[in-house]
Amino acid sequence: MRSTLAPRSSAARLATTIVATLALLLLARGPAIADPATEADAAGAAFGNGEHVYVSPESGQQVDVAAVTGEIGEDPLYIAVVAPNTPPADVLTQLQNSLQQKGTFVVVSGTEQIAQSNVICSDRAQPLLDEAAEEQADTRSGGDLSAFLLAYVDKVADAPDANDADCADAEGGGSGFGSAIPWILGALLIGAGGGYLWLRNRQKARSTRHAARREEVTGALDALARDIDTVGEGGGPHVQHALSDARERHIAAADILADADSDADFDAAMRATREGTHAAHYARKRAGLPTSAPREVERARGERAGSQRAVVIGDQTVQVYPDYRPGAQYFSPGGRDFPAGWYTAQIDEGELLGSITEDD
Repeated sequence: MRSTLAPRSSAARLATTIVATLALLLLARGPAIADPATEADAAGAAFGNGEHVYVSPESGQQVDVAAVTGEIGEDPLYIAVVAPNTPPADVLTQLQNSLQQKGTFVVVSGTEQIAQSNVICSDRAQPLLDEAAEEQADTRSGGDLSAFLLAYVDKVADAPDANDADCADAEGGGSGFGSAIPWILGALLIGAGGGYLWLRNRQKARSTRHAARREEVTGALDALARDIDTVGEGGGPHVQHALSDARERHIAAADILADADSDADFDAAMRATREGTHAAHYARKRAGLPTSAPREVERARGERAGSQRAVVIGDQTVQVYPDYRPGAQYFSPGGRDFPAGWYTAQIDEGELLGSITEDD
């Protein structure tokens, strides 16, 4: 009896040992490192659209985005909260390379954070961020970054500008990123081994994404062309004016699409296409032809115009309507100082800010 059970007992002990060893190895590996390129692209797209705070769906952190954004206001401060275990230094480097704009950039990944700036003293950006993190360690440990980020926004607002004499003395008259050069070089050297593979994969992903975007816009343009062609020459002057607007937007979208080489280009082409689709919808409806409600051109950022208004931009007066009207073929999502609606002239936010007045 004893000689029969002994082998089975040894086998059981061996199996237990193997399982335990495998479990320890799996635990030792830790969580997989997220792709910095993916996080940088998402944050860069958000910043390119005028947002100042980006929170990755995979971050696992709580942020009162509205409160932090309101505190930042119009300051060139951009905060990205990315997935944990994503090297924040890599995300920051890729963000700066892709955006090529002045600002203070912050990347938070789990319990790590990094900041660089060329609008305040470059040697203040990171210490102020670490200081805010230490002050708000208790709230941050609970997974809420709001107080930490608000504290940092206040500190940046009080920091000396990069052009101040104190900064020039401390940085030797550098560009604002001089003190960060050793760190950047170190990060590049560390990632040199996988740099080529990462770049190739990123370019492949970018090409695939752009091909899909091009196909999407092309399909929308084709549908717009069909809507225009099936209306005909009747329907009265309002119908024909709307068709003219639709054709103009179709041509503009096609021109943008022909040279599109970035997400912003494809966004602009789709925006012009959707503006044309609204004009075609108006024409078809007035002509008594079947039609369906078009998609919104762009999500409104400001209060929508409730009725027709006259606004003055510089020395030019334009009209804004709550929805498309013939001759008002340009949609603007609005902003803090001007309404979302359909304008009789193509404008942008930078053109409006500081120059818009309501014509009573």
